[in-house]
Amino acid sequence: MLVGILVGGASRRMGRPKGLIERDGEPLLRRTVRVVREAGLQPVLLGNDTPYRHLEPEVPRLPDLYGGAGPIAGLHALLEATDRGILLGCDMPYIEAEDLRRLASDPRNPPLLAARRQTWEPLFARYEGGRVRPVLTAYLAQGRRSLLGLFDRLPVEELPVAPDRLDDWDRPGDLP
Repeated sequence: MLVGILVGGASRRMGRPKGLIERDGEPLLRRTVRVVREAGLQPVLLGNDTPYRHLEPEVPRLPDLYGGAGPIAGLHALLEATDRGILLGCDMPYIEAEDLRRLASDPRNPPLLAARRQTWEPLFARYEGGRVRPVLTAYLAQGRRSLLGLFDRLPVEELPVAPDRLDDWDRPGDLP
């Protein structure tokens, strides 16, 4: 199964690309690719990979077909390449291979299977392309860009995950 890892340019809040921030001496992007492979899944990079070209050069890239649309454009590219895929943020340093294996192998077959904290976590979710793609295409055609807004339009089932595993590094204060 393909796991689309969302990458991007420099984060305004962090002042640099988040995937280059290190955890235990390893850039987050490299760690994320390693964890995806340990889960027996196939990583692919989504979004602006310019800052990451020197890291993991053998990992395939999927270009956004909706430039400037943000993470939802990455999801669109992923679902154009596969009928079932996982979307994962590159700035989630506590996700483990076991979490990804559970997400990939869960026998339920809803359009969206995702972890949840206060809200759904669209960057740790499995998307069923055949049912999500038409809704996503219409949603993008309306100029909509919110991943959580897409979740409001489709049935979602929850995959329980320890909340601290879903922590991400969005602000300098999030870093240990």
